Amino acid sequence: MPIEFRCPQCEKLLRVPDESAGAKAKCPQCGAIADVPQSEATNSGDQASPFSEGTQSLEPTARPTADEAGNPYRSPSSGFAPAAAKPSISGEIVPTRAEVGDVISYAWEVWKSNLGILLGITVMVFGVNILFSIVQNVFVAVFEQQGQPELGVLLSSLVAFCSNFAQIYLGIGQAHIILKLLRGQRAEFGELFGGGPLFLRVLGASILAGLAVTVGVLACVVPGILLMLFFWPFYYLIVDQKAKAIESFGMARPIAQENVGTAFVLWLASIGIMLVGMLALCFGVLFAAPLVSLMWGTAYLMMSGQLSTKPQN
Repeated sequence: MPIEFRCPQCEKLLRVPDESAGAKAKCPQCGAIADVPQSEATNSGDQASPFSEGTQSLEPTARPTADEAGNPYRSPSSGFAPAAAKPSISGEIVPTRAEVGDVISYAWEVWKSNLGILLGITVMVFGVNILFSIVQNVFVAVFEQQGQPELGVLLSSLVAFCSNFAQIYLGIGQAHIILKLLRGQRAEFGELFGGGPLFLRVLGASILAGLAVTVGVLACVVPGILLMLFFWPFYYLIVDQKAKAIESFGMARPIAQENVGTAFVLWLASIGIMLVGMLALCFGVLFAAPLVSLMWGTAYLMMSGQLSTKPQN
């Protein structure tokens, strides 16, 4: 039986193997150092339900990452695993070829199992975007009536600038939630607003990527598409691996290079899914958008070797 105990600082439930009894543990959530209780003392005083946070585990269990080597005290994975093939989760980055069918089917299963929170965060992101758009139009209309259209356009542009910042901020939290759900971990709605620490990295990398793609598109379109196909994982590497802006592009290339064809097909599939959502009285976009996000999150995890639904030898 594994030893379960709570971090004395943040009270996160941790699980370690029996052989770790008596050693020291570093909590992966708050970084506090705690003593692992002896196996016979496990679960004393604070009995945890098998459905409480941090106690549901995927099979087979996750392999430790390079940073976790020698530290068996990481938080256990929890939550969803497709019935067809329970995933193997690892934090180690190893460029791996992924199949389109595997990506879409896994994303679909996670989408069905977590539709509530996915709809919630999608409505919030879309709602904020719509709110900013309304404010822009109000500024333009009001100042045009007052004979100051230039001021209205200026304020509208300022609101649009703030809207872009808000979308980047919420996008980081959204990606974080998506990756947790794909790993079978519990995710909370409030994590949507936790993108602050990575905001500048994502902003800088997004500006660089946007400029590169724009130049590529102007240089005959095809180079712009190729740049997207070869470097798209940079965003997830920043959010997931805390990579620096420039470093993320170097890490992204070998991952994407193994899967250019798969990424292109996923790109076409994403467009198709969003178009179907728009045809469904536009409300279908609320369902289509999170599925597309899950597809790309799954693609990142599978192509970087962190997620596999293949039988393990």
